[in-house]
Amino acid sequence: MHIYQEGNLYSAKCFYQNIDDYPYEQRKQIRRILRKNQELNHPSIVRNIKIFENGFQNESYTTLLTEYQHLRSLEELNKNELTTTQKHIIAYGIASGMSYLHKHSILHR
Repeated sequence: MHIYQEGNLYSAKCFYQNIDDYPYEQRKQIRRILRKNQELNHPSIVRNIKIFENGFQNESYTTLLTEYQHLRSLEELNKNELTTTQKHIIAYGIASGMSYLHKHSILHR
């Protein structure tokens, strides 16, 4: 879902349940991960803006507000339409983002 807030376009990603519905230890871990993710700042990583634990707008479930990404996903790209240079730029961006995550002790699954 895409939304405007304060003149900016964001993506809203809804959880399937509220954080408070998880067991205590899982809630603690989810909140820790979300806080840590909000501190990340790298051009290859979508920035988490804010977490709404009790829902947002019409959603009743926990909602994560992130930067809006106008670019298509890798899966949607037609690799045959990309030049070798474009493929190298994409590969470098992915490697740079993964390196940044690993330096911050974050493992991407």
